[in-house]
Amino acid sequence: MLRVLFYVFLFSLGTTFAFGQDCEEDESFVEVFIYAQAFVNEVGYAITDDAGAIYASGNIDGGEYCLPSQACLTFFIYDTFGDGICCQYEDGYYEVFVNGDLIIDGPGNYGSGAMTPFDCTEGAACIEATEAEADNTYTNFIDDQWYSFTPDTSGNYRISTCDLGNSCNTALWLYDYCVGVEYDDTNVSTIAWSYEACETDQAEININLQKDETFFIRVGDVATACNMAPITWELEYMGAALGCMDSTACNYDAFAQIQPENACIYPGDPNCPAGPDLVVNQNTIANSLIVASIENEDDCLVEEGCVNGFGQREVLRFSTVIFNQGEVDYYIGQPPSNPQSGEEPETSTQWEWDPCHNHWHNEGYAEYILYDADNNPTPVGSKVGFCVLDLQCQDGITGKYNCGNMGISSGCWDEYHASLDCQWVDITGMDTGLYTLVVRVNWDQSPDANGKVETNYYNNWAQVCFNLYRDLDNEPYLILSESCEPYVDCTGEIYGPAIPDCEGICNG
Repeated sequence: MLRVLFYVFLFSLGTTFAFGQDCEEDESFVEVFIYAQAFVNEVGYAITDDAGAIYASGNIDGGEYCLPSQACLTFFIYDTFGDGICCQYEDGYYEVFVNGDLIIDGPGNYGSGAMTPFDCTEGAACIEATEAEADNTYTNFIDDQWYSFTPDTSGNYRISTCDLGNSCNTALWLYDYCVGVEYDDTNVSTIAWSYEACETDQAEININLQKDETFFIRVGDVATACNMAPITWELEYMGAALGCMDSTACNYDAFAQIQPENACIYPGDPNCPAGPDLVVNQNTIANSLIVASIENEDDCLVEEGCVNGFGQREVLRFSTVIFNQGEVDYYIGQPPSNPQSGEEPETSTQWEWDPCHNHWHNEGYAEYILYDADNNPTPVGSKVGFCVLDLQCQDGITGKYNCGNMGISSGCWDEYHASLDCQWVDITGMDTGLYTLVVRVNWDQSPDANGKVETNYYNNWAQVCFNLYRDLDNEPYLILSESCEPYVDCTGEIYGPAIPDCEGICNG
């Protein structure tokens, strides 16, 4: 360990040492290469263990190190400006080799940073995942074991720990990428996740997967509930997706692979489903609403309106659940193609390019507004819509939408968990008093990508009222209030979309 720290110290002075041939038998030779031609002073990296101890660090020059073998280290690359090493002049990228083998092949559009474990035992890290096949049962013997799965057939799949003799509270996570994935006990970075899905506190994911695409399954527990106990799970192919494949029909299914006879219903038919109906779950907001403190050094959070400044910020954190209780899916579709180096992003009415994090946002999906006691909006709201997916569904319904092809199926719901960045409103320095937090979905009342119009827009809103207080140290805290009236917009419409503009003109 002292030897490693000695090399790190020398490297920090700007000297790179090639000592691969001198590594001990219980050490791995690790090489770091970073390729960038612009803003190179913003880039840095570190290699740490699970406890956060730094084994190596460096800059754009990369480096070579002897590090403990099978230590399950984490390579962390960061950018002080928050835009990665992509898309300025030429696309940048980074590579990490272990004993001559390419272990990490990372893209440059990692924003503020990306973390990737490496040199672990098989299954202990995403990039060293155990290959899984459909219609098989597996058993974990390490905590948070990773599996890779590449379907050879498109269709519906079931991933489950239910009814397999597990005695602890298990959980499942499904990802569609590996390098740079950030994971914890929430749904951050996932395309699907599950816990407490069956009566025995087990987990189950039902989802439509496309063939020849690689997915990553993480099998574990919540809050170390299993305490390293073995976890048994199964992966099962449930068959092709059935549905109407005619886009002119009112029950068109964008994921259908087989169209049964008389599956399509056309406009004018009395059995034509009415449409989607998105509902914001008020109880989820109320039960998760807390005051928290964050330390912001991220330019992107300011540029995207998530916070109003840098340093310590006081925020209201909360979770948002949006459920489609309508008769048909609310289909958003695929975001536009990411612009190449030097290109301007496409113009779109429903998508907005975020140059800070190099991805698209779906405009109008969800908006958070905080009103004072006089129903005036405070300047702390924010909008979200990076990924809209079938996170969970009612029994008997298979989720189909994910970050690559977005939407919410009939009978399914999406959740933005309180742990996510920007899942808050900034209340730094705000006066005490009565406030109303309003969450609205599809606030511009747009039809979906198939032209389907929601059947009801009055339930696209949910509100939670609270009194904001400050203690003797000026620290904020809140107490929920159930006595406030339903929110009324400036035209007098309950849950209406009109708000005063910056000059106080209603709907200006």
